[in-house]
Amino acid sequence: MSMKSRLISVLVLGAVLALLIHLGLDDYKTLAERAEERRVRKETIHLWYTDEALTDYINSVALNFYEDTDIRVVPTLVSGSEYLEQINTASLDGAEIPDLYIIGNDSLGKAYLSGLAVEIDDEGGFVNPDVFYQAGVDAVTYEGKKIAYPFYFETSYLLYNRTYLKEIAMQLVQEELNGQNAETTDEDAQEAEMDSLAEEIILTEENMTDEIRAMVENKVATMVPSTIENILDFAAEYDAPGKVESFFTWDVSDIFYNFFFVGSYVVVGGETGDDPEQVDIYNESAIRCLEMYQDMNQFFSIDADTVTYESVIDDFMNGKMIFTVATTHAISRLENAVRAGEFAYEYGVCRIPDINDEMTSRSLSTTSVVAVNGYSEHQSAANMLARYLTYSSSDLLYGRTDKFAARRLDNYPYECMYTIAQEYDQSISMPKMLETSNYWVELELCFTRAWQGEDVNLLLKGLSEKMKSQISQSTVREEYIVMPQEPVYEYDEVDDQEGY
Repeated sequence: MSMKSRLISVLVLGAVLALLIHLGLDDYKTLAERAEERRVRKETIHLWYTDEALTDYINSVALNFYEDTDIRVVPTLVSGSEYLEQINTASLDGAEIPDLYIIGNDSLGKAYLSGLAVEIDDEGGFVNPDVFYQAGVDAVTYEGKKIAYPFYFETSYLLYNRTYLKEIAMQLVQEELNGQNAETTDEDAQEAEMDSLAEEIILTEENMTDEIRAMVENKVATMVPSTIENILDFAAEYDAPGKVESFFTWDVSDIFYNFFFVGSYVVVGGETGDDPEQVDIYNESAIRCLEMYQDMNQFFSIDADTVTYESVIDDFMNGKMIFTVATTHAISRLENAVRAGEFAYEYGVCRIPDINDEMTSRSLSTTSVVAVNGYSEHQSAANMLARYLTYSSSDLLYGRTDKFAARRLDNYPYECMYTIAQEYDQSISMPKMLETSNYWVELELCFTRAWQGEDVNLLLKGLSEKMKSQISQSTVREEYIVMPQEPVYEYDEVDDQEGY
């Protein structure tokens, strides 16, 4: 082969090698790009929520979830204004659809009917009363289906100043002991023992024996009211201790703190709040209970126009009242104040008292739930994350957020939380029916007008007619209930304690 031919062969071979190398690099580059695309395209789900207090908890759960499942979670804090409408818009746009979201249970009916909530993947009956409190199970049930996961709750309970009760109990025990000493004094020996009996027993924390301390604790236990009438009797019987300005004050302007008066006898939607056939607002028991509420205005001077929940809790923490109706968030506030040395008392909690020995009470609860979006393409992963949020990590929820988990827990940071959880378990959750979406506003107005002295019978009659008319989409008129004559509860006057 001539030199020229060899040169041509070398040039051709070089060109071929260069082409192969170029193709190889291009193939390598393509493989790298594809790997990056696969990494970027790793399954990602979007979680929406509106409460900033949840941020640390959600971020922590999202990280653990990713480590366990290799599924990325993008949490998004959004405005609570027109929240469901925002979810709907994002779902229809299709860019970054919220695969699951946290919402109040009263909005679930609307979410389900619009396709924004679907029946959960409840394999094995995960959402049941053995795992979650009954009120939580009811809160996520709609038309017999579980359409969300119970997450955390808020309900009401009776909060009281235990220090004041103990002061009164010590005074009573002290009087009993001094009375016993006087009775056992023999007349013949009275003069000889005069000096020893001249000084009465004055109980203090330091000089109480175990036996006397037990007597005091027993007295305190009897003072914790089981009925509203017990509170009235308590206020009439005892002098106000310390700097108490009111025996019992609560936010009478908010239905959440008033509902327990009629909670056992007013029904809208049944236990799960979704049955339009179960509406019973106007009945004798409801009238009596609302009358009892109205009577409170004659005994406890509370200005509905100025009182707020915050003002009530502030007054309680400053020792200005003995009893009040509080919600779950008060516990963290009280405990923080105790640790900071800003609360000078001991507090206690108990279940909401019944109205009296014949009429029971029942508190209202709200449950925040985790719903899976019907428009999501990642519903399986969304269900998995929902279980992480509401079950697998729920024992950490209170420590990170000060919120009470709707799941039954074996241990709580504070003993009183068991009592509050029991109250929630027996509470009634807010109804989900679209037709009665204004029910709470109307019921609150009914209570406000009752507090101002309007006819309770007519107020409940009008409320019932309005709700039933909205549900049936036709005018409904209730037959007027003529109430049997009831004995008037007579309040004992409390001297020099204006406003009680």
